Amino acid sequence: GMSALSPEFMSKLQHELKAMTTLQYWKSAAGELPPVARYMLVYIFIRIISLLIQRRVRQKRAAEATGGGGGGGAEAAAGPVQAVSSLKEWEAALAAADEAGRPVVVDFTAAWCGPCRRVAPQYAALAQRFPGAAFLKVDVDKAPEVSDRMKVKCMPTFHVLVAGESKAKVEGARMEDLEGHLERLAGKKGQ
Repeated sequence: GMSALSPEFMSKLQHELKAMTTLQYWKSAAGELPPVARYMLVYIFIRIISLLIQRRVRQKRAAEATGGGGGGGAEAAAGPVQAVSSLKEWEAALAAADEAGRPVVVDFTAAWCGPCRRVAPQYAALAQRFPGAAFLKVDVDKAPEVSDRMKVKCMPTFHVLVAGESKAKVEGARMEDLEGHLERLAGKKGQ
């Protein structure tokens, strides 16, 4: 049964393999294919390239978002929403708000969470509307101790704290609910 691996067979195979490295071989092979198969191959090839390009674009955008997030972080601290990325920052922010007698609104978020990104502008708008409250944003991946302490199970989760105690919790991107709690707990009283 070794006849298949005879020297003639081996040299034939070698010849075939060498031929396969030439463009001519593939041209003639493609020529023998029915047109449908040729179109399919071209389509698959283009599809693979476009998927690779899309992936590169997505990676670049993600890198820009996190890179830009660094800049955005500084901006957020200066603006109405303060980014919190450690337990120490969290405790300091709560202490400062308590001292000023301000309620604290917290958005527990994550870079990979689509709904979180969608509601971020609305959250920032609420911060403008309720200047009497301190608005914080906690990235659960950067400050897991904070999300553990607040027993955060899903993103986004919002808490409204008064004197360091959670008085309202909204799970999911339900901004009307959050707004209702804010009107109740951080409204215009005493201002």
